[in-house]
Amino acid sequence: MKSSRTLWRVVGSIAAFSTLLFIFGFIYAAQDVINPKPSDFGEEPSSTSGGVMEMFPKGDVTIVALGDSLTKGTGDLSLEGGYAGKAAKKLEVILKKPVHVINQAINGWRADNLLNSLEEPNIQNLIKSADIIMLTIGGNDLNHAADNPIDVTDTKIKVTPAPSETPGSNLEINYAEIKKSLSASEEKMAKILTTIATLNPNAKIVYVGLYNPYYEQDTKKEGTAILQDWNLKASQVASAYPNMLVVPTFDLFQLNIKYYLYIDEFHPNLLGYERIADRVVQALSLPLPE
Repeated sequence: MKSSRTLWRVVGSIAAFSTLLFIFGFIYAAQDVINPKPSDFGEEPSSTSGGVMEMFPKGDVTIVALGDSLTKGTGDLSLEGGYAGKAAKKLEVILKKPVHVINQAINGWRADNLLNSLEEPNIQNLIKSADIIMLTIGGNDLNHAADNPIDVTDTKIKVTPAPSETPGSNLEINYAEIKKSLSASEEKMAKILTTIATLNPNAKIVYVGLYNPYYEQDTKKEGTAILQDWNLKASQVASAYPNMLVVPTFDLFQLNIKYYLYIDEFHPNLLGYERIADRVVQALSLPLPE
């Protein structure tokens, strides 16, 4: 009988404790509803600055820029070195350390030229020592296949427009010829990217995708389809390497394209390069400086 009373006391105590626990839980939940705490959804992680520093933990940051006139910065009258130079300045603000650009890009270069340069020991050493590698290539391959009047050389840009016309306003672009050479040019581009990734598997490799400088003349959007194919091929190659990024630029120039092009209506102007630089910094998972 005594043991029975003890058992009932234990059961009663447990029931009372459970009731109190329920009441306190209910009050806590109600307080959370009445006075909710701010949500951290969409906010930057608290360790963002630490993550940025961990990306480049050692001293100065070195960017090696390769490719054609788009990486050289042709058309950037600010003389800041095009998108590579502008991106470097933004990175210095973010990383709070010096960022150096070694620009090896050459006006007029096609994929063959860059491929051959990748066999040179000094270029290989530069790539191996880089923290970031930025490049553009392919625009001149497609441009020459189109047989258009924009002639980009190592020393100058020559525009040969039709009489009484502005550059690029009356282009006859041979899209059929571009399509014939597209596959071979894409394979060269893929080899360039894989070679760079092999030489330096630890560097951030940033390939800047192609845009269509003749978008307004491309009424049937044949050029758009070709460039989408090219940029897709680059993305497929990059997907095999965790440190390789393809930065899209087509959309940056699609609307009001003349506002972002140099007087040759082929290269970006300083505003166009600024937009590319912002996209490059964002692609590196870094916040733009305020």
